[in-house]
Amino acid sequence: MPTSAEVLHHSTMTRVVNEIRNPLSFIKNMFFSQEETVPTRHIEIGTIRRGRHIAPFVKRDGAALMVTGATEGSRLVKPAHIRIKRPMSPSELMNKRRAGSVIHIDKGGLQAAMRRYMARELGFMAIDIGNSEEYLCAQALRGIITYESDDEESFEVDFQRDASLTVTLTGSDLWTDPLSRPSANFLNASELVNDLSEGRITDVILGADARNAFLANAEVEKKLTFQPEHIRFGTIDLSTNFLDSGALFLGSYVHGVRVWSYARKVLLPDGTEYELIRPDYAEFIWRHPSAERVVYYGAIEDMDALGEGNVLEAKRFSKSWTTPDPSARMVLVESNPLPCLRRPDTSVSMKVV
Repeated sequence: MPTSAEVLHHSTMTRVVNEIRNPLSFIKNMFFSQEETVPTRHIEIGTIRRGRHIAPFVKRDGAALMVTGATEGSRLVKPAHIRIKRPMSPSELMNKRRAGSVIHIDKGGLQAAMRRYMARELGFMAIDIGNSEEYLCAQALRGIITYESDDEESFEVDFQRDASLTVTLTGSDLWTDPLSRPSANFLNASELVNDLSEGRITDVILGADARNAFLANAEVEKKLTFQPEHIRFGTIDLSTNFLDSGALFLGSYVHGVRVWSYARKVLLPDGTEYELIRPDYAEFIWRHPSAERVVYYGAIEDMDALGEGNVLEAKRFSKSWTTPDPSARMVLVESNPLPCLRRPDTSVSMKVV
């Protein structure tokens, strides 16, 4: 059995915090499942674009013609920096009776309750960081990540997605109109993505208002199906109602596109609610390894992580230490995530209501 010192050592806590799975992770797990750690603070984002050219025709026995190559670009960006801590006082650890514990507890039971409490608090901190990652991934689907730190410093990462991939429907095209045909919008979104990236739309995530309008649409009632082959999707069981992440599989629509409802919200540091998928939007996405979405994790910037001159590449890092007066144990977790779109033209944001 590990000693208390081993349990509270940063190497043990880091292994534990990297194993905690977050329930609010539909977008990240579904569309940003690839993860990479880097040994530096900065991350290079490279892009390659080239139109669908044809080779020119030349006169027989004539000289070859010069053709253009792809347009390449790269930028150095810094990932989001998350570093949070939580104090635990002796009275909180020793004297507060936890839910489910016995009234007259012995020394062994008290020690076990303290370990469970510390593990639970560490888990809550890891879940909060996971929620931040989902928040960043939801923004990345729209082509731009913006966030603000507690010290009022603002950040923006623009993946330079083509402007044509942000669409606003009007008039009878709005899904609330009885004459609207969502199938035409599905086809249009897939054509836009195919023209710019050679991909196709495989999944659509609907906000709350878009979902209600979609399900009430007469054309949708005729064409939306729940096909048996989509019951299992990788490790996700779609035969249940809501997934653990809060996503709801609505069915398969035209051209076999999977349709999801995801109305989850997160609470920002200033107390305001943020809807991960905008209520009146449909996010059309090409889900395929060729779409090249990845979450990078920058190097951990902590002296304990550096150790004997080593750089720690990890999704998360955790440690704890004591302060002598007033006596307390501080628990800290750090992470430096940045969802990236290596091929930004693989999704369409469409305002449908």
